[in-house]
Amino acid sequence: MSQAAYNFDSLQFVHDLENAGIKRRQAEAEAKAISNVFARYLENMASKADLHFLETRLSNKIKMQSVLTQHQIKSLRKDMGSEFQSVRKDMGSEFQSVRKDMGSEFQSVRKDMGTEFQSVRKDMENGFQSLRKDMENGFQSVRTEFEEKFKALCTSNKTLGLRLMVSLGSMMCAAVGVLAFLLERGHP
Repeated sequence: MSQAAYNFDSLQFVHDLENAGIKRRQAEAEAKAISNVFARYLENMASKADLHFLETRLSNKIKMQSVLTQHQIKSLRKDMGSEFQSVRKDMGSEFQSVRKDMGSEFQSVRKDMGTEFQSVRKDMENGFQSLRKDMENGFQSVRTEFEEKFKALCTSNKTLGLRLMVSLGSMMCAAVGVLAFLLERGHP
């Protein structure tokens, strides 16, 4: 900062102090002390021109930084757009791969299920055939047993019928004989 920035007139200061009643020697000492203070502490102090220069410089830097930031944002958007497009493409490929794998897996499961269903059907058909055979053998056995018992019953009935016929015939003969005997004796 230049000396003109703070415009301290030490001679005028001494005259002002003398007019106020302070002795010249003391006034000069105070002027020197104040001048040293200004020199020491105010030399790094900025003037309005310095502040205006700094403000202009900062404003230009901010504008440049803003332009640079906007350019970086634009570039980042472009990079992100490319990255999103790449991710979408990768995801599309991955989904396609997963769909293909799932399709293959579903096809494999369907094939396995078809084979298993075929095996279960075959086992059921064999079980039903075996059951039918067992039922037919059981029915045949029951029929045969029934026929044998029926024949035995029929034979037994015939024998019984013949016996009854013989017995009935014998009884009729006896009754006719008794009736004839009674009729001969005069019993009506």
